[in-house]
Amino acid sequence: MIELTGVTAQAVKLALDVSILRHQVIANNIANVDTPGFVPKRVSFEDQLRSIESSLLSGRSDSALSAELDRVADRLGSNSIVDDGDETVQIDLEMVKLADNTVRYQTLINALSNRGTILRTAITGGRS
Repeated sequence: MIELTGVTAQAVKLALDVSILRHQVIANNIANVDTPGFVPKRVSFEDQLRSIESSLLSGRSDSALSAELDRVADRLGSNSIVDDGDETVQIDLEMVKLADNTVRYQTLINALSNRGTILRTAITGGRS
């Protein structure tokens, strides 16, 4: 039986959720560029993902990996938003982060689209 969802799809969904959160945080930083005392924020998803990296690379079962990804997803949100370390918003840097995040998001969407095309081809036997 072919599984239409799995750990890879779950990881991509999580990465998309992080990308959306990151976009919101960057937009908030940009919106507060002139706000006195505002401390820019960032999303610390990679730090959380690194905490389970050995599990992801160890060849564990899909169900164990899925459980690890669920734990990371549960911590995603306000726990993932931390101070950036700068005392002021650097608009040029935020714009670079925004562009980078947009490219990553589009890449993830394209990957899902390609997966859908492959599945559609497999289901239809290559016929339109």
